[in-house]
Amino acid sequence: MVSTMTDISDTQVSTGAAIRERRKLLGLTQAEVAALCEVSRDTVVRAEADDGGIAVGTLRRIAAAVGLEVTLQPRYRES
Repeated sequence: MVSTMTDISDTQVSTGAAIRERRKLLGLTQAEVAALCEVSRDTVVRAEADDGGIAVGTLRRIAAAVGLEVTLQPRYRES
């Protein structure tokens, strides 16, 4: 079976939904993702629920564990 990657950067998918979808695509449990990035399962649950209160660094580690990247960039270009 051939797996295709989808660029989600231009969609209305939330960060949490993207992490959850990718985790499921990889066949990983929330506990397995938590172990990979050394956070609690509850933190992964909160990230997938877009619950907030999660440090950007932690969110980046969770995303990286499922092969995603979180980037920050300026909202407006400086003139």
